[in-house]
Amino acid sequence: IYRKQSSPARVGALGQDLGAMAFFFDLPWKRVSSHLLGNSQAVVLDWTATCLRALGRLSEALELMRSSEDWALGDWLHRAVAASHLSELDLTLGEVADAVRDAEKSVAFACHGMDLTSDPMFASRAGDGVLACLTSYPALGNALHQAGRRAEAERVFREAEHTQAEYQPGYPLLYSVGGFLYCDLLLAAPERVVWQRILSLNSPPSPINSAVPDCCSVLQRAAQTLKWYQEQTDTSLLDLGLDYLSRARAALYAAILGDSAIRDLKAETEQAMDCLRRTGERRFVALGLQTRAWLRSLAGVRTGPESAQSDLDEAWEIADRGPMKLSLADIHLYRARLFFREKPYPWKSPQDDLAAAEKLINDCGYHRRDEELADAKRAILGT
Repeated sequence: IYRKQSSPARVGALGQDLGAMAFFFDLPWKRVSSHLLGNSQAVVLDWTATCLRALGRLSEALELMRSSEDWALGDWLHRAVAASHLSELDLTLGEVADAVRDAEKSVAFACHGMDLTSDPMFASRAGDGVLACLTSYPALGNALHQAGRRAEAERVFREAEHTQAEYQPGYPLLYSVGGFLYCDLLLAAPERVVWQRILSLNSPPSPINSAVPDCCSVLQRAAQTLKWYQEQTDTSLLDLGLDYLSRARAALYAAILGDSAIRDLKAETEQAMDCLRRTGERRFVALGLQTRAWLRSLAGVRTGPESAQSDLDEAWEIADRGPMKLSLADIHLYRARLFFREKPYPWKSPQDDLAAAEKLINDCGYHRRDEELADAKRAILGT
């Protein structure tokens, strides 16, 4: 299906690709050309919406993604992909419950499409069915993760990886965006333990003992998928950037937990930022900036140009423009946890940031951050 095609994120050509897609509209981005036949309209709508979302033009992307699913009514596999993209956009906008619902629809469409490909008449599309599943299942796993349903999310990601291994035995691990999202889930528990250490909170021995092996697992995954990318001639910048970011995060957490030097992590983080900036995928750029802010803060580069503060300010500009509400909640938490001891505080106050984070988390149903918010309130507010 059309996701097999080369992504503009592979070469950082989102703007150019969006310009080319304008030729397929009678009125960009309102009315797709009547000369397009069959599922071509759904393909154009979804791909255009994907570019708009990556560039941070979320309201325009949302309308097109909803239209894409409607146009694909006759094709279950296209509907699966369209619904998974809609779920990703729901999350970016902070509509977590909607993201879970649309991802569940995507999985249902993909499974129905897979059933159809068992018919000899549709057997030629069996590979498309697998690719639809490998888009749908990670989207559902990620939505469940952000909703705080971690055990369910992990089960869905394992199912996706099992499908991946059956379809491509030489590549038994999830890779690309799906692999990054799985690593994000695997790093969630270590991340909380690391924040507890930053906040000078005591953690139970068991979570601490399991956190470093979890980080090592992510490092091994990223090393393997990067090796696969290096064996290819058309490696995606986005795939590289996300793997570098997973490695940087896992190494940072392991270094903090092991009380080891963090100076060697700068190159890895800069590699991630370089690739992600070149893709133009703003939601991932904002994630990279948050990790780099953490690293810079620990290295003592806290305020001023090219500092933790400037990284968080840039991430805020990206997220606020969307608005990317989950990113905004994360940035409020980052500011409070990294700077609550700083005098003067670079923004209004840590109390203000925690209150804003709590409101966004509750309003969006972003329950992945419930425990981290409670830890931050306990350390900073004494509650």
